[in-house]
Amino acid sequence: MKQVVQNYKSGELALLDVPEPACKPGGVLVRTLYSLISTGTELMKVSEASKSLLGKAKARPDQVAKVMQSVATNGLAATYRKVTSKLDSYTPLGYSLCGVVTAVGEGVTDVSVGSLVACAGNEHALHAELNWVPKNLYAPVPAALAPQHAAFGTVGSIAMQGVRRGEPQLGDVALVIGLGLIGQLVVQLLVASGVTVIGVDPDPVRCELAESVGASLCAAPGSDTVANAVASLTNGFGVDQVYLAAGGASNQPVELAAKLARDRGTVVDIGKCSLNLPWNAYYEKELDVRFSRSYGPGRYDPSYELEGRDYPIGYVRWTERRNLECFLDLAARGRIDVAPLITHIARFDDAVETYRSLNDGELKAVAVLFDYPSDEAPDLSVPAGNVETGGPQTARMGLSHEDATENTSEPPTANGNVEIGGPQNTRMGLSHGHDSADASPAPAVNGSVENGGPRGVRMGLSLGDDSLDASAETASGGNVENGGPQGARMGLSYGDGSGAGFAGAGFDGSVEIGGSPGVRMGLSFGDGASGAFVRRGSVGSVESGGPREARVGLSSGGGGRSGLTGQGVAVRKSTVRVGFIGAGNYASSMLLPHLAENQQVDLHHVVTTSALSGANAKRKFGFRHASTDLDDLLDDDSIDAVFVVTRHSSHAALTDRALRAGKAVFVEKPLALSEAELAAVRATIDETGNDRLQVGFNRRFAPLLNETRRQFGRRVGPASVRYLVNAGRLDGGSWYTQSAEGTRFAGEGGHFIDTVSWLLADDPVTVYATATPGHADLQVLLTYADGSTATVTYTTTGSAQFQKETIDFTADGKVLRFDDFTRGAVFGRKKWVSSRLPKARDKGQAAELREFVEAIASGGPMPVSFESLAATTRATLAVETSLNTGAPVHVREHAP
Repeated sequence: MKQVVQNYKSGELALLDVPEPACKPGGVLVRTLYSLISTGTELMKVSEASKSLLGKAKARPDQVAKVMQSVATNGLAATYRKVTSKLDSYTPLGYSLCGVVTAVGEGVTDVSVGSLVACAGNEHALHAELNWVPKNLYAPVPAALAPQHAAFGTVGSIAMQGVRRGEPQLGDVALVIGLGLIGQLVVQLLVASGVTVIGVDPDPVRCELAESVGASLCAAPGSDTVANAVASLTNGFGVDQVYLAAGGASNQPVELAAKLARDRGTVVDIGKCSLNLPWNAYYEKELDVRFSRSYGPGRYDPSYELEGRDYPIGYVRWTERRNLECFLDLAARGRIDVAPLITHIARFDDAVETYRSLNDGELKAVAVLFDYPSDEAPDLSVPAGNVETGGPQTARMGLSHEDATENTSEPPTANGNVEIGGPQNTRMGLSHGHDSADASPAPAVNGSVENGGPRGVRMGLSLGDDSLDASAETASGGNVENGGPQGARMGLSYGDGSGAGFAGAGFDGSVEIGGSPGVRMGLSFGDGASGAFVRRGSVGSVESGGPREARVGLSSGGGGRSGLTGQGVAVRKSTVRVGFIGAGNYASSMLLPHLAENQQVDLHHVVTTSALSGANAKRKFGFRHASTDLDDLLDDDSIDAVFVVTRHSSHAALTDRALRAGKAVFVEKPLALSEAELAAVRATIDETGNDRLQVGFNRRFAPLLNETRRQFGRRVGPASVRYLVNAGRLDGGSWYTQSAEGTRFAGEGGHFIDTVSWLLADDPVTVYATATPGHADLQVLLTYADGSTATVTYTTTGSAQFQKETIDFTADGKVLRFDDFTRGAVFGRKKWVSSRLPKARDKGQAAELREFVEAIASGGPMPVSFESLAATTRATLAVETSLNTGAPVHVREHAP
């Protein structure tokens, strides 16, 4: 689908192709009919993005402060990666639209497919062809209201919330400063409430428009006309409310408000203007200054907006959804008329040019709508010589025979090829082609058959001369790959192997057959005369195996190249194909840059909940595919490893699914938030035999910490360890604070327990924890079988000026001191101090990723055993148990 985006670093605007969003529980999928450009908020954002880095810094001093804090905490290099990654990303535009529901998520009962809805939210009502919208951010459109008028719903709610904050009464006189889109709607809402309205704006056209929709008088801010009108209408007392709907750096609006407001009047700030209040003027009149926050109560509250928890009407009469519903009702009954505000309706395909015209001032407008193309009939045609038939609930069958002498590059299938299958049914394919052309399609190519279904039997047969140069993602000339993670895989291939090629799964003269729960068996005959480079097996080679069953390999060939012959072990992979679930700030700044630089890694597929996040990851890191479909990634047999980099509450379930799909898994900490989740992961490993798992406990891989440990040398007696973590406070709105994500220590405490256990080369036996009131600061005491003890002090009340992590390790007459990944020292008979400060705080992510990739490529053991990962997780979870019971918790299995 298409979506309007902007690169905040360069200011570039684009109409980008992005993956379609998935329909999740608690919301609906909406096909957009009309979306409204906020000519104030959006153009301010567009203008800000076009500024230099210095200009951006001046415009957002709040963000500069956050950057400086990050430098102090995480170091310059890590902060630079994080900031540049965020800046050099496409960001969405838009937050007000009307569309048709195309899918309904679980738990939604108030609308159905085909319902017309108005939608709100700068993450959910975007300028995009499809949006997923949670249930508290949409409202059904009354039958009497046209879709293009319903698209004003969100902006109307902003104006309505501003009016509610002013608490107008019948007979009041109000002043509206700024007659842009919001100001025009404020005027109409006040008039509908029985208020006399005076407007102020330097643009005479806007003044005339406001008067045409109900304002008594409007004029420029420096005009005596406004002051005279206020005096006349209020008997010289001044207006009851002033609504600031203006933007910009001028302080004139707040000064004018003080001049024209009555004693103890109300000033409501709706827009974003300078608020350098003249103290004397505001003090002498004791003016009540109020802010209006967006669409109303519920805004910026994840439990309301994302989880769908409504506020009781007896306590909160007007929430953002109820404001939206009210505005739509007023517009449907003609009490509010948005038609005069529509200056221009642009085709969605012309979005970039429309923004340019608005930003350059060529298009003078109050309100601009995008009109989206209606659905067209699907194209049911297929390429020449190809047949694909079927559907998700029916069998698919295809047959093709053609002498295909043309150069073809077709994404789904190509000449002389058949792809047949259905996810719940048997797939069967047959292909025979001479194929003398140069063909390079993505999934399958000439003389090849790929057929299969994730829950069905796959069977393929291919016979071809295949003397061409072929480069295919999945299969190549004279090759068959077939299989399914829950079904038998069987393949047979015979080819003379005379062509040079590269294949994703197998190559000429090669067979790979297997299934994760079943026996894999391979048979290959080839002369091995050509150079072939394959991901899973090579010419004259067989790789076959399952995590819980026997692996069998047979090979007969001329031995023209090195390979596995007669060995029942895995062939080294030249390329590790990776899938990513999640591509947020941490993944984009700390993981993906390292993987993108690794020549062994093929970043194949990224899945995100936000379509734009996936598109950004694809653009920046070179993923071949981006989508919102998790099943598509997990069902892809070509993917070797899956990274789970999502919010904490989803880690265990996603890890479980990926392991069951036969993937190696790298999951960011924590592995689990409860004993039940950990037990479920262990049960999956026991059931499937797939223990190819790594948790992102990266500190044990930090180069400087490893060097410091080496300098300390071998330990003989028990050790005493003290680990101080100066974690700092979180912003109140951080997702870390949400109850569903577990405690903060459960989320990141595993880092520190794992590091201590690595230093001691053992797992904890008991855990005892105490805390200050409110659990702001924790003391965690760990004991080990050899008598060693460790104390992890986790504090959120310290100074941001102090280093974040320090370690003191004492044993055998020696002391190891480690300061925040910048300096290491060992004190003993001889003193050792790290030679210089490193260029950056290297906390081990790069080394951990290298070892994980190498383990997959070589078939060797994971960098850290599952038992160690599980022990760290149990100990981390035990902290909360100990806090609740006031007693030590035994965490080692079979501990006394």
